[in-house]
Amino acid sequence: MPHADVVIVGAGTLGLMLATRMIAAGKSVIVVEAGDRVASSAANPSTSESRGRTHFGTMSGRAVGLGGTSTLWGGQLAEFDPEDFDRSFAPWPLSHADIAPWYAEVYRRLGIGDLQPASFYRNRLGSEPEAGAGVEPEAGAGVERFFTAWLRQPNFTRLFRSEIVKDAALRVVLRATCNGVTFDGDRATRIRVDADCRNLEITGGTFVFALGTIATSRFFLSTARQGGVPWQHDQRIGTNFQDHLAGVVGRVSVSDEKRFRDYFENAVVDGIKLQPKLRVSAAVRAVEPDDLTGISGSFVYGSDLGEHLSNIKQLVRSLGSAASIGRLRQLPANLLAVGGSFAPLVMRYIRDRRVMAFFDSSLDFMVQCEQRPVSTSRVSIADGPVLADGLHRAVVEWQVDGREIERIASFSAGVDAYLERTGLGRLAIDPRVLAGDRSFIDGMTDTSHQCGGLPMGSCPATGIVDPDLKVFGTQNVYVASAAVFPSSSQANCTLTALALTERLGAHLE
Repeated sequence: MPHADVVIVGAGTLGLMLATRMIAAGKSVIVVEAGDRVASSAANPSTSESRGRTHFGTMSGRAVGLGGTSTLWGGQLAEFDPEDFDRSFAPWPLSHADIAPWYAEVYRRLGIGDLQPASFYRNRLGSEPEAGAGVEPEAGAGVERFFTAWLRQPNFTRLFRSEIVKDAALRVVLRATCNGVTFDGDRATRIRVDADCRNLEITGGTFVFALGTIATSRFFLSTARQGGVPWQHDQRIGTNFQDHLAGVVGRVSVSDEKRFRDYFENAVVDGIKLQPKLRVSAAVRAVEPDDLTGISGSFVYGSDLGEHLSNIKQLVRSLGSAASIGRLRQLPANLLAVGGSFAPLVMRYIRDRRVMAFFDSSLDFMVQCEQRPVSTSRVSIADGPVLADGLHRAVVEWQVDGREIERIASFSAGVDAYLERTGLGRLAIDPRVLAGDRSFIDGMTDTSHQCGGLPMGSCPATGIVDPDLKVFGTQNVYVASAAVFPSSSQANCTLTALALTERLGAHLE
């Protein structure tokens, strides 16, 4: 019977990050992964469904297999704000000060380097003056520029290839779905795995479930229905499922194109790729943490050249792989279509390390808004027998409160004032947003930033896992997943989930 010091269920972003940390600490590790060597979304329709309000991420925003959803994302990292951990409607048992050192550790392990404060990049990219430095507060002062960082290598299979292939302390079992846990009292002793249509049991000292948000609820709900687990009577599992709401709130007219480009084109600074965005200012967040945080926005560039430029970028990324052969055949047509725009694009990058944006067709502003937790927004499991993998089918019922429109309206007005104050342009806001019409929310989509379902709390009455991510009622079962988030901030989930995983790794060392 296979045995390891640490058994990790899930070989996605968090599972691989934790596994490599554990073997570096001298632990033996077995990683169990339901998918194959190449991650895919193909199995999602057979194991899950979206009911009611369409949640597109249920089908397309998740991948099963080695590397998991890291094979789909672009590698953008954004930190939660200090106020995000102290919401009256969804408080965390941890503070920003508890997480901040682990953000830095994630940057170190992923080769990001030393990120500077937003004020440094605001000055470096556009010479924007800071409030308090001889600048009086004006209209639009409630909105500020901030910057997200991008990984050079977002695919964690490639990032950790050496450890996966060469380290004898790490064993990865593919095509193996964990569908049961055996306990001796409050201590897990083994997991049951369906591996290539044969049953397998794996014993371990510690068990960590590093599954995606939906898959985490699916597993815990399915095993609760089987019985014999400490969480079998917890009716909160799967509730308060959340995702970000995304939608275009208006069209931008630019007054000063050069300055707009200096402010908002993507940039590479000291080897770090950055994307400038807008959010509610720190001063406003500190005063009104519940009403105006949890929202940010970025510009959406519309161009007839967009598809051709995308093809050229994909070719550069895929050089040396089989995928580059087909794209090379398309290169002449793409270059011809781009025409005279190609040289300025190259020169802009060489001279200024900026990624030139094309918006000859349109320039829109899109918000990404945190949704207020709703108990009826949940992941449940379907009635009837288990599927072939031994688990029940997941049912995602994504629901939205609707009061988010108030934050969206206030923020949009602030963005318009910011653009006017800085001399960059104006934002023509959708009339429904200006009127606070909740029907605007109905047209917003999810962003595949799922979280919630097994939130952390300071005690069993307030959460399903404790601040160290250990499942209440157990001695040695942990959850490394965005499923433990009580709320979702304005930032995508991955960086904070990675920081919590690094913190868990240090706890287990």
